[in-house]
Amino acid sequence: MKDTNFKTELKALLKSKGITQGELAEMLGVSQAAVSQFTNPALSTIQDICKALHVPFCVTESGKVVFKLL
Repeated sequence: MKDTNFKTELKALLKSKGITQGELAEMLGVSQAAVSQFTNPALSTIQDICKALHVPFCVTESGKVVFKLL
């Protein structure tokens, strides 16, 4: 995935996995509204998302999160 903002990265990741924001929210134990508002989440939240979706991630030199689709 190219280097863009977190919300865009997450949306593309969910689409590629066939998972809705509501399903992710359920996995994380948060509301769907909370998931839809993720723009600059804490590292622990990013780790929780990646664990739930079974994907690694990296942080670029500019500080942007990029999910690694295998």
